[in-house]
Amino acid sequence: MDDPSLVWLLLAAATGIGGWLLGRQAGRHERPPGSRDYQLGLDHLLHGRLDAALKVLDGVASGDDDALELQFALGSLFRKRGEVDRATGLHELLVNHQSESVRERAGFELALDFVAAGLFDRAEQRLQQLAAAGSYRVNAQLQLLRLCEIQSDWLGALRLHQELPATVQRERAAIAAHYLCELADQALLTGEAGRTGDLLDEAGRYAADSPRIAFLRARLADKAGSRSAAQGFYQRAGELRPALRASLEEAAAQFRCEECGFDSGAWLWRCPRCYSWDRFAKRG
Repeated sequence: MDDPSLVWLLLAAATGIGGWLLGRQAGRHERPPGSRDYQLGLDHLLHGRLDAALKVLDGVASGDDDALELQFALGSLFRKRGEVDRATGLHELLVNHQSESVRERAGFELALDFVAAGLFDRAEQRLQQLAAAGSYRVNAQLQLLRLCEIQSDWLGALRLHQELPATVQRERAAIAAHYLCELADQALLTGEAGRTGDLLDEAGRYAADSPRIAFLRARLADKAGSRSAAQGFYQRAGELRPALRASLEEAAAQFRCEECGFDSGAWLWRCPRCYSWDRFAKRG
């Protein structure tokens, strides 16, 4: 059975675009092109016949330049349904559109299709082209950052972070601190105490009140045999993030990502499902 949320997503998109077209054409006292097909598509949607609705509305979108927004809505829906081939096919047609803005948007959506399909090399190539110039430059840079995160390329993520506009860098400073903490965590595991401390110092310049920095300093102090210092850092980490304190004090604590609802029996800095940072909270 089709996901009802996806049915309503497409219904909202089709209704909105159809209404816009009706309003646009009303001023000219003309019958909107493809209005019968819109009505048929909406009828299919209302009765749960999603495949039939997609077929009709896809045909309307393909034949009417005024329905570009619907074409993009369909592409997004195909991708969310896991029909990446259909999304890719639609966006590959749109990258040849006569309008540069449409080509850029289609190129960005195509990159998202490649990410969804696990074709990271093709996604990266497309995103690098968009990141070089144009209206999708920042969006492309952020998606390249996401690719680095998915592949745990923390040095690459730091480099890309430093190429972002200054305002975006400030907004994402806490995430950049996580990149350095990931590197510090690796250094700590390999016994590189000096490098660990240096990386944490650098992370502190991005986010001085990061609970993760305090947590890693506690582990570093533990390894050095300084238990009192470690306790102080653990306390500081717990003050900054109360849910983290639960992971340190309660053996059976349960946590949930507030972004996507992923459940975990252990504290996580980043959600493995939606890749969001700092979104875990204690359940119950």
